[in-house]
Amino acid sequence: MKRLLMFLIIIVFLIFFDVLISISLPYYLRPNIWLAYIVFVALFKSHIESVVSGFVLGVIYDVIHLTVFGVNILLFSSVGYVCGWLNKHVDETLWNVQLIVMFLGTMVYVFLYFLLLLIIKISKPGIHHLLSIISTVVVGFILIRLLNLFYSQQIDRQL
Repeated sequence: MKRLLMFLIIIVFLIFFDVLISISLPYYLRPNIWLAYIVFVALFKSHIESVVSGFVLGVIYDVIHLTVFGVNILLFSSVGYVCGWLNKHVDETLWNVQLIVMFLGTMVYVFLYFLLLLIIKISKPGIHHLLSIISTVVVGFILIRLLNLFYSQQIDRQL
């Protein structure tokens, strides 16, 4: 019950910050904070939880942003799956590992996004899509560090 409550609180914060970022930044500079949370779950929780959270967050993201339904479900689940492989194989507490995994997750997301754009032919990929990689990696790394602090404090309270 406690885990579900924490997950719901984090989803509410993600929605709030996503709306705040959408209002304040242009499209090509918006970081994908949803992706950062999936990478965090892949590093600090488990492989299965990262895929499930990627699926759930993909559904919520598709509903909120009114995109083609299922695209972000596939993208977020795939990122959770790929980054979840690294769970328990790397030292997730090191900042450089967190940065590299965040970059890896962002690159998997962007590669699959471009591939889906070419297959579905909704729009053509452009250079402005690539500009969001930098902001996603930087803001995602900061978010992972903050969630790591919060997560470690929660574990300390339980002990």
